[in-house]
Amino acid sequence: MATSLTSAFSPETLRQHGLTPDEYEKIKQLLGGREPTLTELGIFSVMWSEHCSYKSSRVHLKRLPTRSKLVLQGPGENAGIIDIGDGWACAALCCPEPSSAAGLRPGRTAEAAVPT
Repeated sequence: MATSLTSAFSPETLRQHGLTPDEYEKIKQLLGGREPTLTELGIFSVMWSEHCSYKSSRVHLKRLPTRSKLVLQGPGENAGIIDIGDGWACAALCCPEPSSAAGLRPGRTAEAAVPT
């Protein structure tokens, strides 16, 4: 996607919001070609952040199996659930620390085993 030569926001402002020039152009496209307000830029920044959209983790998550006889609930809005045998299932979800940027990090998940 080509980037425009002019922007209402500096490259530094976009960087501080965690947005690339291509993402900024996508925002303008979604807004019918107009420049976003600072508030709108902040909203897109949050919604497209790692915490909400798994921006950098998505490529790794796509490598995980999503369909098998042991996958009871595949990816979606909630936790994935797998059959761990003996009538038990395990739900796994990401639990990032509130004070840090979310991301795919080993050992940063919560699991709950429940009877099926």
